[in-house]
Amino acid sequence: MSNVTDEVFEKLLYVERGIRTRINDEYRELQKRADALVASQDDLQREMRAIHWRHQEGLVEGLELALSIMKERA
Repeated sequence: MSNVTDEVFEKLLYVERGIRTRINDEYRELQKRADALVASQDDLQREMRAIHWRHQEGLVEGLELALSIMKERA
């Protein structure tokens, strides 16, 4: 009887290791995906800042042009 119990216990340990391995693999895959999303978010934020600065530069150039036109007409 003890031999059967030991055999069942060994099989349960084997199954547990397989489950733990699969969970760890899935966790690592999810972590990679999360890291990629964070990187993508960082890229998006950098692009948004760049667009903002280009917009600000465009406003400044437009104001400078308007000011120079006003000076020429005055």
